[in-house]
Amino acid sequence: MALGTCSSVATIPANREAAGKMGISPLVADMTIPLGAALHKEGSAIAAVIKIAVAFALVSRPVTGTDTWILAFVIALLVSIIEGGIPNGGYVGQMLIVSTYHLPMEVLPVIMIIGTLLDPVATLLNATGDTAAGLLIDKWLVKVEKK
Repeated sequence: MALGTCSSVATIPANREAAGKMGISPLVADMTIPLGAALHKEGSAIAAVIKIAVAFALVSRPVTGTDTWILAFVIALLVSIIEGGIPNGGYVGQMLIVSTYHLPMEVLPVIMIIGTLLDPVATLLNATGDTAAGLLIDKWLVKVEKK
């Protein structure tokens, strides 16, 4: 579902079904999976860092310095939270990369292509992470209830 739709939100029903098969309680699955689809996008964060590295390579700028890495971390964090769970929602993040690092606008189409290529895999990672988070929370709640 994630590879075909490139939408974290579209994976909710499939993730919900998988969560049931994995034994995650419906209460936990109904909370973590939709919330994760909206706010938890580790694939998008990783893709943002890859796009930053590609953009820097295009302009022959080294990806060094504490300020560069801190800014990359902040961009990855923002992108992972703010991007919508829609196909190619990363375009906003790509414009953020270009403007924040003061890169030439010629870099934008190239990182948009990179973003389009990374989108299915990033969505797959996002959706898998949502189910894994639900599983971890469910197991943690079971341990707390036993005490």
